[in-house]
Amino acid sequence: PFNGPDHLSNLLLFCPNHHKCFDRGGIWIDANRHQLRSAINDVSFDRRALNIHERHEFDLQYAEWHARYFRHI
Repeated sequence: PFNGPDHLSNLLLFCPNHHKCFDRGGIWIDANRHQLRSAINDVSFDRRALNIHERHEFDLQYAEWHARYFRHI
């Protein structure tokens, strides 16, 4: 439903459970702090550092768009 580009700069790897949570806004990325955040009080996940592999080139603008869409920023 988001119609984002199918490009490596818009790709994140999550386990199936966290992927579904991300797609529904239960978790998001705080791009300013480079942290993963949880709206469902998942203490094992909330405020975890966002680690992007140096060759991945993930574009944080997609994370910011996602957070705005779910009104986390």
